[in-house]
Amino acid sequence: MESDALGPSLAHIGRWSVPTLSGGLTRHGESLQRIVALSLGVVTLSALLYPFVGGFGSNNSGAVFELTAGDLLTSEAAPTLARSLYFSVITFSTIGYGDLYPLGTGSRILVGLESLAGAVLVALFIFVLGCRTAR
Repeated sequence: MESDALGPSLAHIGRWSVPTLSGGLTRHGESLQRIVALSLGVVTLSALLYPFVGGFGSNNSGAVFELTAGDLLTSEAAPTLARSLYFSVITFSTIGYGDLYPLGTGSRILVGLESLAGAVLVALFIFVLGCRTAR
């Protein structure tokens, strides 16, 4: 195998990365439980992050839902985290009712990533169900 002074050749990287990625995707796609667990993890992690990375606002009441580390022990933390969970679920499922919207740049980036992950994981879930019924 040839390699240059900067490291392994492109062929070596290809021989390593393709089976690694394929194995990871295949093992992940065979288990509905793993897909559901990953989906719940994405929703939960996003719900915990939204109030801290820019927050989100309400079109109905005009309220802003943001938290800092010091706010975790206050009485406003639980309702904000509950609304954040709702916001995370409607973002993950790409429903987007329009009643809540991201405020900061961090929230907007997280919304984009979560909705993309939601679309991919729902498609993977349906694909696995289709493969199982075709057997």
